[in-house]
Amino acid sequence: MISFETLLSQLPQDVFTLAEGVLDRSVTDFQLLCNRIAGCSESELQILQPVFYVHLNPDRVPVKSIPAATTDIELARWSLTGIVTTLGNIDVHSEKRCLLSAWNCVVPWLLFFHNQFIMCRANYRPVDRTPVIKLVASILFHGLIAGRDLDGNSKLATTPTLCRPIAELWVLAIETKDEDVLSVQVPLRDLGHITSLRLVTTFLVAECMRNESFVTTLLEVSGGIGPFTSAALKTSGWS
Repeated sequence: MISFETLLSQLPQDVFTLAEGVLDRSVTDFQLLCNRIAGCSESELQILQPVFYVHLNPDRVPVKSIPAATTDIELARWSLTGIVTTLGNIDVHSEKRCLLSAWNCVVPWLLFFHNQFIMCRANYRPVDRTPVIKLVASILFHGLIAGRDLDGNSKLATTPTLCRPIAELWVLAIETKDEDVLSVQVPLRDLGHITSLRLVTTFLVAECMRNESFVTTLLEVSGGIGPFTSAALKTSGWS
């Protein structure tokens, strides 16, 4: 079996150097790598996949955002950025399986970024809100598509800790005036990119509606059955 180091050595020299820096916890190299991978070939992106997951250690998720945790936060941020970029540029099942196999490591970081930066529950915010909305919503959408089994059920809908973030993202999308903040590459090539946060979160809500606990959370977060919540419930067969 070819070692990971040997595979990395097959990359262009500049990409290889940046990947080594990422493994050594260099935030600067990680940002440069994420900027560079748009020009990488599909085979090169496949080699790089493990690099984007190595720093998503759930044991390093801070209780809250503090200056001492900045490096871990930034490494996780660029990890998610790399994952979104590669999943938007590679149309092979192995990359989606990679996301699913690491789902239990990805979810704690999604919760952290959502709670601390999207919902603004942190006093110290090294990451701006809009980029975090893009990251979290994009990863959730890719998780929705990649996680469906043969019966059409999604792993996303069976991750209880994601109920509140998905509901809160949907309410945010309904309330915001500028909903076109995303650029999610849809797996169905003829659909191209989705830019509407409202559309993406509607997909997420519809997927989770079969979960009764999610419906309870949605009603709590949205403040009861308003016109949008009522429409969502009717669409999903709840009323």
